[in-house]
Amino acid sequence: MSTAQDRIDALPLRPELRGKSPYGAPQLDVPVRLNTNENPYPLPEPLVARIAERVREAARDLNR
Repeated sequence: MSTAQDRIDALPLRPELRGKSPYGAPQLDVPVRLNTNENPYPLPEPLVARIAERVREAARDLNR
């Protein structure tokens, strides 16, 4: 069975990145907090419509 270090050593990392600690997103004690990838604003309706249209186009060619 492999150890966690064996799995880390097997990762395709550049030599200058080996041994570095990952960046952790700090969690601040504030009244309102967004996670690191959250956005409080909705997508513009034209973009939503275009995405939906592209999904419909792609779904027509799917082979179940």
